Amino acid sequence: MPTTKKRIMFQASDKLDEALKACAGDEDRSISSLIVSVMSEYLASKGYLDEKKSAPMKKTVHKT
Repeated sequence: MPTTKKRIMFQASDKLDEALKACAGDEDRSISSLIVSVMSEYLASKGYLDEKKSAPMKKTVHKT
């Protein structure tokens, strides 16, 4: 089953752009690959993404 990849655009400050370029260069990867990796880790840590499958998870919202 082929996967489709969505294109997402966002705006970044010059400072963030330079930091992304430096980090991606140090890790020998593209900025896009770096952003996907960082966002995947963040979303998995918050319970929005299943790390093993890289698929969205249903998040349970606890009301206080």
